[in-house]
Amino acid sequence: MAQHPSSALATLKQSDLTSYPPLLYIPFNMSQSRGAPSKATQRVQRYVQYEAYLNPSAQSLATELKMPLCTPTAPFPGLMPFLDRLVTTGRDTPNNMAAWFGPHWEEGTREMHHQARLATLSAPWPPSPYINVYVNFHALGRPRPPTKEEQAELKAMLDYSTRPRH
Repeated sequence: MAQHPSSALATLKQSDLTSYPPLLYIPFNMSQSRGAPSKATQRVQRYVQYEAYLNPSAQSLATELKMPLCTPTAPFPGLMPFLDRLVTTGRDTPNNMAAWFGPHWEEGTREMHHQARLATLSAPWPPSPYINVYVNFHALGRPRPPTKEEQAELKAMLDYSTRPRH
């Protein structure tokens, strides 16, 4: 029989809790994640929901990229919508990531950031520049160019997808 979520929260030790209320699990990538997020990811989630909206750098970034800032009273959409917007606009620099996701952003979002970069860099560009008028595809910028490691990984993905099948 499935355990009720509130009883699962009741089993947490007081040392597991910070000054913030405990986060309920919100999946950020359903295709790969089936368990609870790591402690580092939870720390990043708490920062985004409870502290980022107070950071002036995050406020200006949110205004510039037309992203809503989370607040403690609003429903939390997860980390991926914000990470995707930063990656697709090329604004996923260390300073911006620290402003939006907090000082522990590297350990808390490393794998998600890597997956978002690969997905964005491997996505086909729109066939017509006029698509920007309708869907605002890259009106705010373009992704940063791939690093050498990302180029090698993208080449391996392309080689795998275009290999002959028997």
